[in-house]
Amino acid sequence: MRIGFYGDDFTGSVDALLQLRAAGLTGVLATSVAAAQRLGDEHDAVGIAGVARSLPTEEIAAEVLPALRWFAGRGAPIVQYKACSTADSSPAVGSLGRVLELGREVFGERVVPVLFAQPDFGRYTFFGHHFASDGERVFRLDRQPTMSAHPVTPSTESDLVRHLGAQTDLPIAALDWRNYGPTAEPGSGANIATRVGRHRAGAASAEALAPHPASAEALALRAASAEALPRAASAQAPPGPADALALAIAASGAAAVVLDAFTDGHLDLIGEAILIPPGDGPRFVLGAGGLSLGVGHALAARPDANRTAQNRLGSAVVPAEGPCLALSGSRSPRTWEQIQAATRAGWTAVDLREPSAVERAVAAHAGGADTVFHSSTPGGEPVSSDRVVDGLAEVGRARLRAAPRTRLVVCGGDTSGHLLRSLDVDALTISSRPWGNVVLCRAHAPGRPADGTAIVLKGGQMGHPDLFEDVRLGRASTTSDPMGDPARC
Repeated sequence: MRIGFYGDDFTGSVDALLQLRAAGLTGVLATSVAAAQRLGDEHDAVGIAGVARSLPTEEIAAEVLPALRWFAGRGAPIVQYKACSTADSSPAVGSLGRVLELGREVFGERVVPVLFAQPDFGRYTFFGHHFASDGERVFRLDRQPTMSAHPVTPSTESDLVRHLGAQTDLPIAALDWRNYGPTAEPGSGANIATRVGRHRAGAASAEALAPHPASAEALALRAASAEALPRAASAQAPPGPADALALAIAASGAAAVVLDAFTDGHLDLIGEAILIPPGDGPRFVLGAGGLSLGVGHALAARPDANRTAQNRLGSAVVPAEGPCLALSGSRSPRTWEQIQAATRAGWTAVDLREPSAVERAVAAHAGGADTVFHSSTPGGEPVSSDRVVDGLAEVGRARLRAAPRTRLVVCGGDTSGHLLRSLDVDALTISSRPWGNVVLCRAHAPGRPADGTAIVLKGGQMGHPDLFEDVRLGRASTTSDPMGDPARC
């Protein structure tokens, strides 16, 4: 294993796996620690898909620590906590501040790089402030229409230092893009403008634009750089921007450092910097799919990388063998648009809130109809998450027992995790990438009905309007949707 990751929801976990596969690594996504323990050792990347994003903060340790400890025991050089590219979290729900505390508990006190930017999804970080697109426009995170009105974790702050600082007493710093150039000299402090803040309620607010005491990691990096300089000079390869960035991260004096990025080049540079020693044991990092891509490229570029044709991720897809089944717990306008497009194309839609909904959905699919079983409509009465998962899972189990080759579409980041576990799926691998950042997966559930099932997992805001029909027809599309975010529900 070259990298391990825990994803705080299932669709976001699939995105992390996609980015690592796109970088040229092999990979698999387990649905639990127990399932991960049953996997072989042949994969470059191993993920564990979780549900921490939707959990109260006091329940996060029980969910996350077993995964982090398992990765630590496996000795993966890099362990990523895969978070949403819109930094979904709050002091009360899905706290990323708590995650930082747990990561340091397991992996030690080395500075944690934090990267939420994912330019191909329209997510950018600039001077520590985060931005997210909506259609053709890019908004500051706290003014982005979806995130500012999120029903559970509405965004009220675009400054990621303040956002994370409200969730932990650990010092959080920001390192801006001016440190990424070839002339940056982080050791001198000339281009460092880190801000360290503690903004948790009841704690004293403090920000500084001053150098911070060098950490043991920074001192070790400086020593390693000094030792390497004579050798590098003779080889005409002096330390480059990645070395300078690694030193700047280590010298921040903080527990975690928020990193700017608004180009794919930034992602690759950060990925290279993260792999630079020193440091004993796995390195813990926190961030979105952009971090996965940058680290994946850096790992794939190493001399010992396993470069084979089978690592390449294609876009081929064939039509479904029988009627498709879409199970949606998403409340997203984008998913509702897709449901409407599917019904216009002849799909049968059944609302979970209606009488005998489970029986009607099962009967419709058994009768040969492509079927959408959904839990919400715009402006409709919301349904409890337990009722949503139980209803969707009942339909899914019934149809997979009767028709194991059913192609599934599962909508909703939080829904996906609970639902796949209810369907007894152990793991997922990515079969192909026919629809941009929406991929076709294969379920692994030895001895159970879901084994071999083709599954499409999509966050609520992911995918183009005709996605369901494209899944049914095996019609590949190169549509790239900047609204799409694998971890939106």
